[in-house]
Amino acid sequence: MRNCSGGFFGVLLAVLLAGCQGLPGVMEQKGSVALPEKFCAQADIQYGDLALEGEYRRLATGESSLCVQSPESMQGLTLTLSGDGLTMSYEGMTFAVDSGTQAENAVMRILSASLDSLSGRSFTIAQKEASYRLSTQNEYGPLEAIVSSEDGEHFLPEQISSGSLHFTAVFHPSGTV
Repeated sequence: MRNCSGGFFGVLLAVLLAGCQGLPGVMEQKGSVALPEKFCAQADIQYGDLALEGEYRRLATGESSLCVQSPESMQGLTLTLSGDGLTMSYEGMTFAVDSGTQAENAVMRILSASLDSLSGRSFTIAQKEASYRLSTQNEYGPLEAIVSSEDGEHFLPEQISSGSLHFTAVFHPSGTV
């Protein structure tokens, strides 16, 4: 009788190694948060007692704006943050404001700093999922984010939150600016 144990163990080893591909850590990939040059999304923002809804836009230059749609008392107000500082616009009138004086003004600085701290952040993709939860830190404290991707390579923020600030922003991407 022929000794088949060598062939049997070879086949068994091949089967076992093929089954390891589904284990975490074996076939991991890297992902990174990459905002497009022009990011535009409907945003629902909660900062303490302040709740805002509007269209959020961010350009590659770092300039960002929020055109408020709700609450009704602020509808049509546009907050813009650029290298020159923070401005408010309403019905053709634009004026500079101090970002620390009111909650709605601070929202733009918090959003910008949060997106800056996420942009380019790398993370491990153990398996393909619809979204990923990331934790990081910025000048405002601990930050939690949920990012997702349609193509598995370019990840966009779905939600950013900072428990220490009682701040949450939920994004519903609407394409480019």
